[in-house]
Amino acid sequence: MTKAEIKAERARLGISQGLMAQRIGVSLRTISYYEKGEVPVPKTIELLIQTRKDVERLTKELQLADSHIKEWHLLYPKA
Repeated sequence: MTKAEIKAERARLGISQGLMAQRIGVSLRTISYYEKGEVPVPKTIELLIQTRKDVERLTKELQLADSHIKEWHLLYPKA
Protein backbone atom coordinates (compact mmCIF):
# COMPACT_ATOMS: atom_id res chain seq x y z
CA MET A 1 0.00 0.00 0.00
CA THR A 2 1.45 3.34 -1.03
CA LYS A 3 1.37 6.57 0.94
CA ALA A 4 -1.19 7.91 -1.53
CA GLU A 5 -3.41 4.84 -1.10
CA ILE A 6 -3.51 5.01 2.68
CA LYS A 7 -4.20 8.74 2.55
CA ALA A 8 -6.94 8.19 -0.05
CA GLU A 9 -8.54 5.50 2.12
CA ARG A 10 -8.59 7.84 5.09
CA ALA A 11 -10.12 10.57 2.92
CA ARG A 12 -12.72 8.10 1.58
CA LEU A 13 -13.74 7.35 5.14
CA GLY A 14 -13.78 11.06 5.98
CA ILE A 15 -11.82 10.58 9.18
CA SER A 16 -8.87 12.28 10.83
CA GLN A 17 -5.41 10.78 11.14
CA GLY A 18 -6.10 10.29 14.84
CA LEU A 19 -9.27 8.31 14.23
CA MET A 20 -7.59 6.26 11.51
CA ALA A 21 -4.76 5.48 13.93
CA GLN A 22 -7.26 4.45 16.59
CA ARG A 23 -9.20 2.22 14.21
CA ILE A 24 -6.16 0.29 13.02
CA GLY A 25 -4.31 0.25 16.34
CA VAL A 26 -1.30 2.45 15.64
CA SER A 27 -0.18 5.86 16.85
CA LEU A 28 -1.07 9.14 15.19
CA ARG A 29 2.62 9.60 14.43
CA THR A 30 2.69 6.25 12.62
CA ILE A 31 -0.22 7.28 10.37
CA SER A 32 1.62 10.49 9.61
CA TYR A 33 4.74 8.52 8.71
CA TYR A 34 2.73 6.20 6.45
CA GLU A 35 1.10 9.12 4.64
CA LYS A 36 4.42 10.89 4.15
CA GLY A 37 6.05 7.70 2.91
CA GLU A 38 8.63 7.82 5.70
CA VAL A 39 7.65 4.35 6.90
CA PRO A 40 6.23 1.63 4.63
CA VAL A 41 2.73 0.41 5.46
CA PRO A 42 3.12 -3.12 6.83
CA LYS A 43 1.27 -5.91 5.05
CA THR A 44 -0.75 -6.59 8.21
CA ILE A 45 -2.09 -3.02 8.23
CA GLU A 46 -2.84 -3.24 4.51
CA LEU A 47 -4.78 -6.48 5.08
CA LEU A 48 -6.65 -4.95 8.02
CA ILE A 49 -7.72 -1.97 5.89
CA GLN A 50 -8.76 -4.27 3.05
CA THR A 51 -10.73 -6.45 5.45
CA ARG A 52 -12.59 -3.41 6.81
CA LYS A 53 -13.45 -2.39 3.25
CA ASP A 54 -14.66 -5.91 2.48
CA VAL A 55 -16.87 -5.92 5.59
CA GLU A 56 -18.38 -2.56 4.57
CA ARG A 57 -19.10 -3.86 1.07
CA LEU A 58 -20.61 -7.11 2.31
CA THR A 59 -22.75 -5.28 4.85
CA LYS A 60 -24.18 -3.10 2.09
CA GLU A 61 -24.82 -6.14 -0.09
CA LEU A 62 -26.62 -7.92 2.76
CA GLN A 63 -28.74 -4.86 3.47
CA LEU A 64 -29.70 -4.67 -0.19
CA ALA A 65 -30.54 -8.39 -0.29
CA ASP A 66 -32.62 -8.01 2.86
CA SER A 67 -34.61 -5.17 1.32
CA HIS A 68 -35.24 -7.26 -1.80
CA ILE A 69 -36.47 -10.16 0.33
CA LYS A 70 -38.85 -7.86 2.20
CA GLU A 71 -40.17 -6.47 -1.09
CA TRP A 72 -40.68 -10.00 -2.40
CA HIS A 73 -42.66 -10.96 0.73
CA LEU A 74 -44.85 -7.89 0.29
CA LEU A 75 -45.53 -8.76 -3.34
CA TYR A 76 -46.02 -12.49 -2.72
CA PRO A 77 -47.17 -12.85 0.91
CA LYS A 78 -48.26 -16.52 0.62
CA ALA A 79 -45.23 -17.75 -1.28
